[in-house]
Amino acid sequence: MKEEQLSQPLHNGITPDIKSDDSPANDSDDRTSPSLLRPLFSERHQHSDQVSELKRERDSLKEQVQQLQSQLQELQRKVDMSHIEVKKEKEELDAKEGQNSLDYKSLFEDAKTKINDLIKDKEVLLATLEVKPSADQMMIRL
Repeated sequence: MKEEQLSQPLHNGITPDIKSDDSPANDSDDRTSPSLLRPLFSERHQHSDQVSELKRERDSLKEQVQQLQSQLQELQRKVDMSHIEVKKEKEELDAKEGQNSLDYKSLFEDAKTKINDLIKDKEVLLATLEVKPSADQMMIRL
């Protein structure tokens, strides 16, 4: 049974050498030899370095995202404030234009009334001049 297990390939495709000596000291010597552990340690160290580098990059990118989100929020706030200011100015201009149009209309009506009053005054004056003889005409009659 032991030989059957050893003759079957392991999961990585390598069949272990069958040794006549099944002493645990020999097995442990093969597995823990420094020449076998160095590549594993080196690989693990490289992997750890890569993971650390990726974590630093991730943290840096997270920080950039937070800064950009903060800038975006600030710009959105400024845009909102600008929209409010523009809306307020537009409302003020619309109100002034409404008042100005009423002012122009009332000024026109006032001017029209004054012109009519002046025309009436002129007619009254002309009528009084025709009715009353002038001082020169009175002198001539005398």
